[in-house]
Amino acid sequence: FNRAGRNMGSNFYRMAVEAMNFSNARRSSRRVQAAISNGALANRRIMFLGDSLTRHLFIAAGCLSRDIRSTAITWSRFPAPHPRDLPRGYNSGKALLRGGTDLWFHHLPAYIQRSQFSVPMLDTSSGRYSWINSCKRRQPLRVEVPRALGYDGRSGEVTLTRDDVIVLNSSVHPKWRSVIVQRFTQVLQCIDSAKRQGNANPEWPTFMYMITPQIHTKSSSSSYLSGCLDSRSSSSEERNDRRVFPSL
Repeated sequence: FNRAGRNMGSNFYRMAVEAMNFSNARRSSRRVQAAISNGALANRRIMFLGDSLTRHLFIAAGCLSRDIRSTAITWSRFPAPHPRDLPRGYNSGKALLRGGTDLWFHHLPAYIQRSQFSVPMLDTSSGRYSWINSCKRRQPLRVEVPRALGYDGRSGEVTLTRDDVIVLNSSVHPKWRSVIVQRFTQVLQCIDSAKRQGNANPEWPTFMYMITPQIHTKSSSSSYLSGCLDSRSSSSEERNDRRVFPSL
């Protein structure tokens, strides 16, 4: 809808409507709300790390919950906006839902070259917020919270627990995808090694990998719907994901 720029006749608008219909047909909102109501998501952090496709999940999870209590968004202007784009976007965000469910998002390609704070999975230093460093030391995984992402406007940190979930995707951006894959496998292989040796930190969160969807191509079954909902389509990124990540 953002890309459609309120133009109801655009393909972007029609794709958004079809995606909503797809979600509604599968009762996605009821499933999310049920998970919140029965306490399955209570006081848990769900962190989405990827690109704009992963941001779709972050936005959808919040919208489908229908009960966002607070948000913290690093709003900025697009450097080169699409002609119909609304003027603002973001590379990081947080949304607090009913029951204490805390949604996070980071657009990893935007932070590879430069960031004013430590970004999860990208930091390879020996610092406090480097997950590869923490894994090697069998320490809990910590996340830096810059002031812009603090619900109270303050900076701080969060220590992840076994109740938290990290949703990963290596991005469709060809320039940075190989770098992100490398950073992901570094951390995941370290965690896998710790588990096999029997000395993994019991508070490490659950990691889930999201297969990269073929989002920017037309579906064979719809003139507007993108290929991400067409199971017969597969991208080179998806094939690469299936080669690299199942063993992790």
